[in-house]
Amino acid sequence: MIAEQLKKDTLEEHQNLEGMIVRRLKQLENKADLAKVLKSFYGFYNPLETAIEKFIFKSSLPDMETRRKSSWLLQDLQNLEVNNEELPLCDDITTISNKSQALGAMYVLEGSTLGGEHINKMLQKQLNLNDEAVLTFFSSYKENTYKKWAIFLKFLENQTNSKEEQQLAIQSANETFTKFHKWLTKD
Repeated sequence: MIAEQLKKDTLEEHQNLEGMIVRRLKQLENKADLAKVLKSFYGFYNPLETAIEKFIFKSSLPDMETRRKSSWLLQDLQNLEVNNEELPLCDDITTISNKSQALGAMYVLEGSTLGGEHINKMLQKQLNLNDEAVLTFFSSYKENTYKKWAIFLKFLENQTNSKEEQQLAIQSANETFTKFHKWLTKD
């Protein structure tokens, strides 16, 4: 199963990124700090999602439109009253020139929703937030998170039939973890 292989073969890069993000989130002190993090996330997610959408279509994944996380980030930033004209975009995203690479990158973005509920609760408490309107991104699919993950994994399995396709997806996922880490630590 490609999902199990992806998890195994991306574990190190995944843990490096996840650890850095959690440490950074635990240092947030106010909404301005949160906005800075969300701007960084948007700067990576938006161009990556645009690249993915050139190879993953609604006709093959019917709920594709609902999986665009950069729209959640924009919503959070608007609710934090951040000027969306000041959002820098990453110009060093994952190489995506085929469906397998798009799937590998999407594996990272979809997987990021799994820890969102815990991060949401942590940030609400840490920043004393009563309004979840600034945590739409971390709330992601809410109670449908695991259902959406399962749908994606089934789609992934059906789309990566050859060893070559699976290897391309794994390489792309690792590259996504690495480039996202690089983008978030560029300052």
